[in-house]
Amino acid sequence: MDDAIAELEYCGSAGLKGVLLGAYPNGSACPLPEDDRFWAAALDMKMSITIHVSMDRTGPRASHPTFRYPNEDPEVLSKMGRGLVDWLAFHGMPPGMTFSQMILSGVFDRFPALRIFFAETRLGWVPHWMEEADFWYERHRHWSERYLGVKPLPRMPSDYVREQFWFSVQAPETVALELRHRIGLDHIIYATDFPHIECEWPNSVPALERFTAPLSDQERRLLAAQNVIDFFGLSAEDYLTG
Repeated sequence: MDDAIAELEYCGSAGLKGVLLGAYPNGSACPLPEDDRFWAAALDMKMSITIHVSMDRTGPRASHPTFRYPNEDPEVLSKMGRGLVDWLAFHGMPPGMTFSQMILSGVFDRFPALRIFFAETRLGWVPHWMEEADFWYERHRHWSERYLGVKPLPRMPSDYVREQFWFSVQAPETVALELRHRIGLDHIIYATDFPHIECEWPNSVPALERFTAPLSDQERRLLAAQNVIDFFGLSAEDYLTG
């Protein structure tokens, strides 16, 4: 943790506006209470937090548990088949696991100003995940509190997504645009990802124009510029000059 915070401080002193996490600050594949030192430091420094798709659960981290429950009993968990985090993430893509871990860890209740930008997760599936997560949370939260010590959330899982998470969107994610109001367009950032195969270069500008054609001028500005300016604390001059 000391190393993670030292790196965060170095990035800030170097003039960077944010950092990318490949795992939780504690170094494992699940959130732990000691991570709070990192979240607090990031907020104090006004450093934005980003995650590329999801927290890493490959290699040595593949054997890590998905969550550390307050009253964890291996025998009880084996009888249940899966814990509450796994129920919430079950109907999502891999990022849904990271969503579920962070929400149930209570980090956003302890640090309501904490915001996370999830890059390259794709987005059209997220509104469906929000609906499913709310459904499964409501069905499983009571036994999870009784047997695993899971503290009830003051909000539904989908509320945390709308308020704490930002997402990238890339052409031609038309489903994401159609469902933009389920998340809020002010939480969506357009990405081109050059020189990755997913980008539209050398036709980036025409692709963006086609992609955003159904939007109003104000919505296009939010998607293409203003949201990223606001999230990373940039000025319009910073953004336009690269």
